[in-house]
Amino acid sequence: MALKKVPEKVVNTEANGSVNSVQNETIMLPISGDVEDLSQAHDEAFSSGSMGEGMVVEPSEGMLYAPFDGSVTMLFKTKHAIGLTSNKGAEVLIHIGIDTVKLNGQYFKAFVKQGDQFKQGQKLIEFDMDAIKKAGYDLSTVVIVTNSHNYSEVKLLETGQNKHGSAVLELQI
Repeated sequence: MALKKVPEKVVNTEANGSVNSVQNETIMLPISGDVEDLSQAHDEAFSSGSMGEGMVVEPSEGMLYAPFDGSVTMLFKTKHAIGLTSNKGAEVLIHIGIDTVKLNGQYFKAFVKQGDQFKQGQKLIEFDMDAIKKAGYDLSTVVIVTNSHNYSEVKLLETGQNKHGSAVLELQI
């Protein structure tokens, strides 16, 4: 019996004519904390999955690290959210906290800017957990693969307490 070769790369043409190339990929945890299924997020815009598949993390420390090698495609001026694209084509949105946009960047410090290249494990954003909590905000952090439609499966590998850098999401084409 011959084994069917699984493609290592899929090329998708978007409606606007741009071409996206994606590959199988494992995404590392960008922030230490308690990992849960995205359906457990405290914001329906995320928990519904309408923005893509992923996970939610209750952070145990105020540092966000790069989950893969890639580039910064979007950094909100308030530094509470960042859009990343991996070198293998995954497009990921990381949103620190619920309604933290209202802090207007207070308590957040970015180590990168839009357009920067980065390596997995590199520091991206630091945030003051105590000050944000004291200001009355929920620190639940969502990690969403915004181009989930380009994958046949986005699988959560680990739940519970995990340290940044551990493998948590597996993307299969």
